[in-house]
Amino acid sequence: MAKLTESWTNRSLLRREKIISSARKSFIELGFHGTGIAQIAKDATVSAQQLYRDFTNKEGLVSVVVERESRALFDPIVDAVEAGIADEHALEANLGSVFETLLDTLEPSLFLEMFAEAARNPNIALILQDTDEAVRARLTKSFRQFADVTVPDQDIDVVVQIMLVIMGGLINRPVAEPALARQTLARQSASIIAGLLRKRR
Repeated sequence: MAKLTESWTNRSLLRREKIISSARKSFIELGFHGTGIAQIAKDATVSAQQLYRDFTNKEGLVSVVVERESRALFDPIVDAVEAGIADEHALEANLGSVFETLLDTLEPSLFLEMFAEAARNPNIALILQDTDEAVRARLTKSFRQFADVTVPDQDIDVVVQIMLVIMGGLINRPVAEPALARQTLARQSASIIAGLLRKRR
């Protein structure tokens, strides 16, 4: 009986992941408002009724995708900072590598869609704000360990904010300039952030 329950649970999780993947693909191609439940269900090869058993409505799917995309952006960057914070050269190398990978793998159109939706939808805005708050807290803690004790907390917050602004620009630049030299931009961005921190040691 336990094995049957486990098998059913695994199938349910796999189906749910397939639905989320199909929704993400449609959101990238058509936008949140251009995507319908019927299209997502068709792409996921499930019935609309089954989809509604897993997700109450389309906004539920949008929320899951927004949260996952936010984490896919921020978690590797914060992990890179935490792993290299004791060594400014390691920090710069870690950030450069992560920025380069993100520029090659993230979907700028989806992030633009997310922020546009957040301006209209308080639930989506809250997801982005919660993620931002958690990321700022982790970065602030790491940068505080890196900086000299005489550096005021306000100065650390400025560095965190500048880093987040740079990250936002890195996401959006490929939309305006598809032929962007991504590797160079990633490395230079990492160098700027490391330089800001170096001045505060």
